[in-house]
Amino acid sequence: MDKTKRGPAGKPRSDSRELLRVLVDQMPAVVWTVDRDLRFLTSMGGGLAALGMQTDQVKGTTLFSYFRTDDPEMEPIAAHRRALEGESVSYPFEWAGRTYSVHLEPLRGARKEIRGVIGIAFDVSELHHAQEDLRRSLSLLRATLDSTADGILVVDENGKILSYNRRFVEMWRIPDDLVEAGNDNEALAFVLDQLVDPGVFVTRTMGHYAHPEFESYDILHFKDGRIFERYSPPRGELGELSRGRVWSFRDITDRVRADEERGKSMSLLEATLESTADGLLVVDVDGKIVSYNRKFVDMWRIPDPIVAARDDKRAIAYVVDQLKSPEAFLKKVRDLYGHPESQSFDWLEFKDGRIFERYSQPHRVGGRTVGRVWSFRDVTDRVRMEEILRRQARTFEHMFDAVIVTDLAGKIIDCNPGSEKMFGHDKESLLGKSNDNLLSPAEDKDLTHKMLGTMRKAGRWAGQVRFRRKDGVRGTSDTVVVPHTDEYGRTCAAIFIHRDITDRIELERQLRELQGYDDSGLGRG
Repeated sequence: MDKTKRGPAGKPRSDSRELLRVLVDQMPAVVWTVDRDLRFLTSMGGGLAALGMQTDQVKGTTLFSYFRTDDPEMEPIAAHRRALEGESVSYPFEWAGRTYSVHLEPLRGARKEIRGVIGIAFDVSELHHAQEDLRRSLSLLRATLDSTADGILVVDENGKILSYNRRFVEMWRIPDDLVEAGNDNEALAFVLDQLVDPGVFVTRTMGHYAHPEFESYDILHFKDGRIFERYSPPRGELGELSRGRVWSFRDITDRVRADEERGKSMSLLEATLESTADGLLVVDVDGKIVSYNRKFVDMWRIPDPIVAARDDKRAIAYVVDQLKSPEAFLKKVRDLYGHPESQSFDWLEFKDGRIFERYSQPHRVGGRTVGRVWSFRDVTDRVRMEEILRRQARTFEHMFDAVIVTDLAGKIIDCNPGSEKMFGHDKESLLGKSNDNLLSPAEDKDLTHKMLGTMRKAGRWAGQVRFRRKDGVRGTSDTVVVPHTDEYGRTCAAIFIHRDITDRIELERQLRELQGYDDSGLGRG
């Protein structure tokens, strides 16, 4: 007699279960069951591979152990607890770098009692990523439209407004309530009322709708003096939308006025150029010479005929022939012309030993970049002086005394090895700290401030200072504070020179004590 249990259809239940497992294993999902203690009974499905797991690998493990948490309110654990109360639960969940759509149902026995939870999680990572990409693309498109300097308006073939950006509303000064109402006729009436010649505007607009294959460009004059450029490209073959239009509006009022003032600006610029001690060169957006001063010509030693001809190629060829690194010079020029809003500062070394500082910034007129200004300063003598200072700095490094440099607020900005030896702190730990950190707690808390104040008033401060080493040992130093000045004689920092006299003071103390006794060790008195 065949004792194999059979289902309603007469087929062995084991065959049905095997078929179900095969089907589940083919699904891009994870199916599992847990008991009332939230302990896994089964886990299967094709989605396990994405988690690096095998069928029933977590059998016997609790949800708390799997998710490595003790928090009963963690989303998947809380959801399973709700299912144990008889609720159907669905929620999205991200785990192990994937996104899942999870659904839970109570797992009921033959008597409908809840014995656990059965769950299924579909891997929707690709759909989620596609939706995120779409949201980002739409957000980027909207951000791009709202960040552009032009006002953008999109209309259909009947002139009905489909979309616009905030800049369009601001340029046409359309009230928010009128925009929100979405009444195209009222919006058009508001627009036309601002124009000098609304009839021409309407006629040209209708003509553009009649020929969507042509691009459009015209100038709009406003009653209040503003001037807009209006441009619309051909829509191309876009089905029903091909007769619609995308309009862009640009406020060129400032540009027009700037052009009118250009002659005055150039006259003022030329006067400024000739009065400065730096060599100055002004070029347009294409790199062509617009203006220069005499100092520039003298510094670069360019023959007058080349400059007078404003021949850019000959001028550059004459210039680069004097430099040690002509390719680096030309690369910097090309980079800046490619980024007209950028500023630049660098050094140029000449074959004859001269050194120039080169600074460049955009040349703007009426808020619009029309070219670039180059300034050149001969710093040959200064560089040589700095080399002398560097040699002096090497002497500073070898001084036995502790030398500490602070800013005018008392913050340490440099120190020599002698400081590290005297105070027991390495240089890195001292930089940026207050000079007060080196003083003994017994000292006046405002001592550094007083020392700096006296230095600035009298030119120096001198006296004995009690200090504390990193290891807590205290000592005394003979200290002098003098100003550190820049090339114009302005005080920009303070130099503290400390000489450790701790041992000398101790010897003097011992000597004073000995002088109070005779050779027998008995007091002389």
